[in-house]
Amino acid sequence: MTDREFQGPALTGIPAKPGSTEITPRRRVLRPFGYLGIAIVWLALSAVVAGLLAVIPFVIVDQGDLASSPGIENLAHDTEWLAALIALPIVALVFGAIISLLFVGSFSLFVLSLIAFGRSLLPSYAHEPLTTTRWTSDAIGPVRAGGVLAPAMKGDASRYRDVLDKQSLSLIPVRRTPFGAFWTRVMFFAWVPSGGVILSSVWLGFAYLVTVGWVTWPVTGPLAFVWAAVSLVLVGLGIRGSLRAAKKQIERQFAQSTVS
Repeated sequence: MTDREFQGPALTGIPAKPGSTEITPRRRVLRPFGYLGIAIVWLALSAVVAGLLAVIPFVIVDQGDLASSPGIENLAHDTEWLAALIALPIVALVFGAIISLLFVGSFSLFVLSLIAFGRSLLPSYAHEPLTTTRWTSDAIGPVRAGGVLAPAMKGDASRYRDVLDKQSLSLIPVRRTPFGAFWTRVMFFAWVPSGGVILSSVWLGFAYLVTVGWVTWPVTGPLAFVWAAVSLVLVGLGIRGSLRAAKKQIERQFAQSTVS
């Protein structure tokens, strides 16, 4: 993989020297509003994803107990159970990806936006860039036309090659702190996932479906504790598998320093 980084020595703990990078007074005044606006956007997206996941059990409960729903009764008497059995892993993978990639990715960018917003208000950061962007072909994003157009771009036009050919990972803190480094790793986890991370997210999808199932059935009494334990085990398997699969990918991304 070939990445091009810019806007200063990202992911280092060394402050930029005054005057080494020009930050105009206008930029200094406006960037808190820009970072705050970005933070609001990512918070809204995180809330929408979390809200959609949370509202499904309420929709089921509003229509009555899951155990007495027509769909469950049909599964008990017809051959539809076979189709449901085949579809279950696919549905679990979709919900797992929504949880581990879309929600985690959106929330991590919200936190990184807040970090940048907080730094934009501090005089100690006034003379330096706060965030940087990495262009990479490994990140999740829309299909790019660069594979066809980028090789033909010559001269001054070549500066736009990465925009056409790659995805951008933005809001990476230029100056490293343990808190910022943690959320940068979380962002890499969600937006530059390995195949193992995506496959491991199926456990989180199963955890979500099982939890929704026993809560809306509803399961009561001692069995509720049993099913709660099953849900926690599935969550643990999902987190453990995802982190193990993502470790090398995260370290590879995180170790690459940004250059001017």
